Amino acid sequence: MKKKHQLFLLLAVIFLVATSLIIKTAFAREEGKKQEESKGQKTEAAETKYTESGNVDVGTKTLTLSLDISEFSTSEGFSMDSFMGGMMPGMELQQDSTSSDTRTLKVEEVYVESGQEIKEGDPILKLTEESVNNIRIELTEDVDSAKTAYEQAVSVSRQSTQQAEADYTINTLYADYGDFEYEQALKELDDAVEEKQEELEKLQETCEEARQELSEKQELLTEEKKVLENAVFTEEGTDQEENLYWWIVACNTRKEAQSMVDTLEKEIEALQADIEDYEAEIEDAQRELILSEQAREEGKVEAQKTKSLRSYQAENAQEIYDVVVGQSDFNEQQALSDYEEAAGKLEQFDQVIVDNVIYAEEGGLITEVLVAAGDTLTQDDGLISLGSGEATITLSVEEDDLSFTGLGRAADIVIAAFPDQTFSGRVTEIGDAQIDNNTNKTTYSVVVTIEDPGNLLYQDMTAEVTFYADQAEGDKKS
Repeated sequence: MKKKHQLFLLLAVIFLVATSLIIKTAFAREEGKKQEESKGQKTEAAETKYTESGNVDVGTKTLTLSLDISEFSTSEGFSMDSFMGGMMPGMELQQDSTSSDTRTLKVEEVYVESGQEIKEGDPILKLTEESVNNIRIELTEDVDSAKTAYEQAVSVSRQSTQQAEADYTINTLYADYGDFEYEQALKELDDAVEEKQEELEKLQETCEEARQELSEKQELLTEEKKVLENAVFTEEGTDQEENLYWWIVACNTRKEAQSMVDTLEKEIEALQADIEDYEAEIEDAQRELILSEQAREEGKVEAQKTKSLRSYQAENAQEIYDVVVGQSDFNEQQALSDYEEAAGKLEQFDQVIVDNVIYAEEGGLITEVLVAAGDTLTQDDGLISLGSGEATITLSVEEDDLSFTGLGRAADIVIAAFPDQTFSGRVTEIGDAQIDNNTNKTTYSVVVTIEDPGNLLYQDMTAEVTFYADQAEGDKKS
């Protein structure tokens, strides 16, 4: 009986321990489930929006001296050199070279300052009367120069048109004339060579005749010298007293032979000099013949080129006429455009500068004044900077958060200087991916444009930009 009671107590204890363990396990599971649910709710809540900080970039635009006060130079006209082989008479247009001097205006007084709100038409600055008058005089001279150039272009256009008409008539005749001109050119070249050949042959013939005569006289001289030798021998071997007759004959023979020898020697010497001259003239004639033959070959090439040009001009006479006349008209219109441009620059100058004052072309908040009294201004120099009315914030967004910041996505913006005011913005630009070598993370440059910022924002203000998941989903669906 006692053992049964002990066994019963043991079983009861075991049952209580087991029940306690089961209850604790169930409770732990429930707590874990609640924690998981709570964690999930927290994660879900965290992923409903994305916030990133950045600095405000306020856009500006610069009002400049938007006056063309540059010096006048005529536009370059078209040349027919490459098309027709030479500029037609009267086609030269006088070109004015642009001077290296830069035209400037001098500031006498500035009427505005940074932070000032201005309207269109408000005075910005005043220029010195001297600088304004100088530019006006120069622009007036430009108009006169452009007018002269235009009148010259009109005259040249008329001349070139008349010349084109004459050329058209000539070009249409080249079809029949070209072959004749070519054959005539070849004949003249052949005649020139033939003339040189005849001159050479005549010199060679004359020189040969002189050589033949020289050879004959040299043979005769040899014979006369023998006669002279015999006469001297006979005269010396004959006794004058005993054979007076034969001595006289031998003496006369000697004298005649000596005279003939002297004469022949002089003639031979003259012939030798003539032959040397003939040989030199023959060398010159041979060179001239070679040059003439070379000129004939070159002339044939030029004659063929001329023939081809004549053929081209004959086949394209109408097209050449149209091009010349069309280009003349173009040059005239270009000169007219130059004249109108010069006149327009003077007119614009007088419209923009009234009583030496420059006025604002548009209104806005001045962010910077770029000139001061005493400064000199050239064309397109900046005068003042105005707020452009556009403000942006550039964010660095990691790849995991990029889903919140799609192009066109809306955002709420809070500026640190205006904590109680929320501005609206929208993503207007997403840059290319960039990898941070230190963190190995991929980021994107996202530009948010603030809608209707007014004139409240300044450069580099701190801001927080918030994107919402429900907006992201809505954007995806739309």
